Amino acid sequence: MLSNPAFDGLLKIGFTTRSVKQRAKELYGTGVPDPFKIEYSKKLANAYKIEQQVHICLRKYRHKRNREFFKCDLKTAINTINMVSKQRVELLADYSNLVIVLLFIITFTITLWLTLLS
Repeated sequence: MLSNPAFDGLLKIGFTTRSVKQRAKELYGTGVPDPFKIEYSKKLANAYKIEQQVHICLRKYRHKRNREFFKCDLKTAINTINMVSKQRVELLADYSNLVIVLLFIITFTITLWLTLLS
């Protein structure tokens, strides 16, 4: 998450495949009067999907639909990122448990059928 003093009150919230420092430098081009400041970063396994969910959660703060700039306070943005990433991890854990249960049921069913057919 980046901020820029030239963009009063706006936060740029998005993911990058490069380092955050490198991304901030890239954004500081001829059309931007001040360099971007790194406000917060978090390494996430499913960064793109989490980014999309964060953008949905923060849609009422979005400056423009086709831009990753949001007019909200830092605390709200950080809390949203942490909440979405935590939910995603918990959801993946739930899916893992479901897969284990399904594999057990399938194994049990196959064993039962083999026993009945013998």
